[in-house]
Amino acid sequence: MRLLILNHVTHRSGGEVLLLRWCQLLDKTRYEIFVALPSAEGMLPEALGRIPGVQVQVLPVDPELVALKRANAVGMLAQRPALALHFCAAVLSHARLIRRAKPDLVLTNSLKSHFYGSLAAWLARRPVVWCVHDVVDSDYFPAWSRRSLGLLARLLARRLVCVSQAVRASFERVGLPAERLTVVYPPPMAAADVPLGAAASLSAELALPARARLVTLVGRIAPPKGQLLFVQAAVRVLAARKDTVFLIVGESLYGDYDHDYKRQVQEAIAALPEAGQIQLLGARPDVRRILDASDVVVFPSLLPEGLGLAVVEALELGRPVVATTLGGTVELANDGQAIWRVAPGDVAGLAGAILTLLESPARARALGAAGQQHVRRLVCMDNLAAFEAVLEHACR
Repeated sequence: MRLLILNHVTHRSGGEVLLLRWCQLLDKTRYEIFVALPSAEGMLPEALGRIPGVQVQVLPVDPELVALKRANAVGMLAQRPALALHFCAAVLSHARLIRRAKPDLVLTNSLKSHFYGSLAAWLARRPVVWCVHDVVDSDYFPAWSRRSLGLLARLLARRLVCVSQAVRASFERVGLPAERLTVVYPPPMAAADVPLGAAASLSAELALPARARLVTLVGRIAPPKGQLLFVQAAVRVLAARKDTVFLIVGESLYGDYDHDYKRQVQEAIAALPEAGQIQLLGARPDVRRILDASDVVVFPSLLPEGLGLAVVEALELGRPVVATTLGGTVELANDGQAIWRVAPGDVAGLAGAILTLLESPARARALGAAGQQHVRRLVCMDNLAAFEAVLEHACR
């Protein structure tokens, strides 16, 4: 099968981590894989380029389109004719690519690529499947945006691969029939991706104090991800545990919405009495190494997540996780047995959970072991067969 994958994002994010896993694991004797990206910069092009049997092609998409907030993307296209023309150009250029590549199936893996990729596949008369990572609800999408997304999926997508039951349910609410929605959890990370000796090497690199305890948050720096809440909780923990260092891994990516928030986070860190207690590490290629070196991993999202790939990675590595379990992350929590659950926006509860795990290593180990055991039941090789079955069915 010739498979053409479209993705409008090139930096490291949950959907891109999952895309890499599929590309690594799909049998290259059965699948000829092409990936079209809007830029050669970022984690994804480089990582895909290291996978044998995967071909990467850069097909530029206007940066303004890439940076559009998903909540108002359709409205902005309607209000700005020049931007609408750029969108049409993206559709046409991808339709030409599809005609040249002659794939058996087009797979779109990101929200904006669902739009331009589905229209391009329709023009080129090729079937399209969506990999969907977002909960489509009022927290992220106004009503007209949800309706337009649902309509496009009903008209053009043969099947939708949902990363969680929460994602599936949200698409059912916008009118997708159940038989076109399949939940497929991620496949496991490859054994080669599991870090070795992470703590010692990271401590040396970051010049951490001897016996420092590490608390880590991984994610795009943006208001829904809760980095400011993380800093506020860190202040409370540091009042009791001076041996703790807090790490924020990720970058602001999408215009002023993210960049203004990052400035707020930086200002809050700068107000601390001691430098180095909270470190902004930016985008990193070694996220799993940092997670593996961490004593506690925190996921303080304020809005529902499709699944939370950073949580999946931490659980796979046996790290104790403190999280607000909203959306698909609930499915990782196993009724609170696998993840220490806190309420969204609860600074005191978040700080208390972190402090308890730091002061009780045995409890932290037990939580990490329970989380690892649970995630291994969800994130398993059976998911690869389920994913392949969707691809095969869509080509019939």
